Amino acid sequence: MLTFSCLAGAKFFGVAEPIVRLVDEGEEWFPVVIDNDGEDRYVFIDDDYPLGIYHHIIGKTYIPAVKNSYGDSQAFTVQADMKLICWGLRNQVRTTADRIESFIYASLPEVAVPVRSSFDRSLVFSNEFRGVQFFLPEVAFLFSVDYYLKYTPARRACIDLSDLCVE
Repeated sequence: MLTFSCLAGAKFFGVAEPIVRLVDEGEEWFPVVIDNDGEDRYVFIDDDYPLGIYHHIIGKTYIPAVKNSYGDSQAFTVQADMKLICWGLRNQVRTTADRIESFIYASLPEVAVPVRSSFDRSLVFSNEFRGVQFFLPEVAFLFSVDYYLKYTPARRACIDLSDLCVE
């Protein structure tokens, strides 16, 4: 996506998760990316970047494989349900959210299957921020893309349970 000049300076944050902040009125939930040291990075609208993208892992479904006649197939497939959140500043990106969505679809790897998108700014915002009043400026766009990834995870062929917890 960075080959498009209108997206120069875009920030791709990775996988975010919601964290809570206690306030006088209750709780506020907002998305951050947390690194291995426990430091969090706010992933929402920041005028240092014209556009930002981050993802959420919604959940995973484990689908057993059909065993062949020999009974030795132990493989299964994982379907990871994901959500991509994209925000941008219209005055910096100089294109539409709809066109950005098209760039995103074209850039997804083949294992990613798009399901639906939402351009309802208030709905997307309320899903990302709980307990926070809607505050998006008019210059900002916001949308989400639901997609899933299907893959077969690596598995060990055989594990000897007596060796699992040897001290």
